[in-house]
Amino acid sequence: MKRSVSMVIVFLFMSMCLAANAANSVNLFGLDLYRVLAGRQGNIFFSPFSISTALAMTYLGADGNTALQMKQVLHFEDEGLHESFSELIASLNKPSEAYKLITANALWVQKNYPLLETFLRDIDRYYRAPVNTVDFVSDLDNSIRKVNEWIEEKTAGKIKNMLTRDDVDSLTRLILTNAIYFKGRWKIPFDEKLTKKDFFYVNETTKVEVDMMELTEKFEYYEDDQVQVLKLPYAGSSLSMVIVLPRVSVKLIELEKDLTKERIEGWLKNLSERRVQLFLPRFKILERIAMRETLMKMGMVDAFTDRADFSKIDGTHMLKIQNVIHQAFVEVNEEGTEAAAATAVIMGIKMAMPVMPVIFRADRPFMFFIQEETSNTILFMGRLQKP
Repeated sequence: MKRSVSMVIVFLFMSMCLAANAANSVNLFGLDLYRVLAGRQGNIFFSPFSISTALAMTYLGADGNTALQMKQVLHFEDEGLHESFSELIASLNKPSEAYKLITANALWVQKNYPLLETFLRDIDRYYRAPVNTVDFVSDLDNSIRKVNEWIEEKTAGKIKNMLTRDDVDSLTRLILTNAIYFKGRWKIPFDEKLTKKDFFYVNETTKVEVDMMELTEKFEYYEDDQVQVLKLPYAGSSLSMVIVLPRVSVKLIELEKDLTKERIEGWLKNLSERRVQLFLPRFKILERIAMRETLMKMGMVDAFTDRADFSKIDGTHMLKIQNVIHQAFVEVNEEGTEAAAATAVIMGIKMAMPVMPVIFRADRPFMFFIQEETSNTILFMGRLQKP
């Protein structure tokens, strides 16, 4: 009996270590991507997990310099990579009565287009991705509709009509999709009666009126001369939203330039329980990103060109990535948070504590991310520039 218990403990420990490897890759890539996206104006919201998972499936079929570039950009470790993603996906999909968190994968293959048995075996083994046959050549609109309906279903209707005719054409042979959906209640909900109209200061010259929620409670909190950091837990305590609010004298862009995994870990490591009077706006973000140019800028170049080598998918050198489309949604209110994201990798054949509570008034642009506490995976990440 003792031996059985010990074996179970060892197995769980090994599973957690495996999942942590994938989580580390997801987080590092997410931070790199955030820094690139932060160079533009407006809100940001995406799922590092969704993008990384869809590209990890694609990486199964990459070889040569194409695989090397993907490995570097995505911070993949070859040893146990796909086992690690498999464990992370399994851990995220464990049912919970406190919140809803679901992630799913699928493949969409051109009718009569042969894929290698080894690729199909590993896609099923590690990513539980069913293979769906479509016809991009003769029935393009219906094929796009099928993919979009799957995405809409897996994201509880939050991501609709993600792919269009501008994304998919008659040269498309394979689409790899990931979807993730989260709905959670705050561990301590906001009282709607305390929500009032207030101003959110977009910049020095622009302010907008928002519904500002208010809650005074004990939270895990950190502050220094540049930031205030607050962890807002969801019911069940397995997930949380972390809000990084720059001091009034500090511009968000200054924090974003130096945003690193070590800096975030330092903030989280130094959190301590404090009584905080929190002011947080209700907000909603819907973002769609065509990621081809962004990923190429980050160093993943060959995958999108005629130099692409995805010979481990079909046994030829004919496939390249046409585009990577990502769409994400988040809504934050008094009850909690609903968030969803989907990623499609489209592949085609080549042609060319004080006495008074701390005041945490999020009335200016701030960063935020939603993380799973056990693996510390950043599931969603964003910036609220203007509610």
